[in-house]
Amino acid sequence: MFSPCHISRAFTRQHRLVAGNAKNATTSLQPKSVFSPQDQQFAAKLNTIIAEQYTDSDFTLGGIVSELGMSGRQLQRKIKALFDQTPAEYLRHYRVFTAQKMLLEGQQITQVAYLCGFKSPNYFSTFFKRVFGVSPTEFINQQD
Repeated sequence: MFSPCHISRAFTRQHRLVAGNAKNATTSLQPKSVFSPQDQQFAAKLNTIIAEQYTDSDFTLGGIVSELGMSGRQLQRKIKALFDQTPAEYLRHYRVFTAQKMLLEGQQITQVAYLCGFKSPNYFSTFFKRVFGVSPTEFINQQD
């Protein structure tokens, strides 16, 4: 039997999924709730490690578990609790938001894709469109 709390959480999650990619694009790297001091320290260290490694297309968050001093499962639970994303989703979103900034600076799409750790410009364009609702080319044209 489901409690009202379970139903409320399920409804909230479904509402977020239906809300659309444009809204999610602006909030996906934001925490779900207010950070505790320990969570702030964790997020800062996580982002520092990712900032140093995200350009490597073979980099995965599995490579940082030892640097953070936790198991892969603990890392997965912590990122899910703070950001409501899996570690792989968090890394992809970090890369695509960094790519968005580079595109705004006038860099070429293919170059940005490789610089941000995507192995394929086609996959980069597909993922960019999934997050922002427009292709990188359309995004650049909208900025002009």
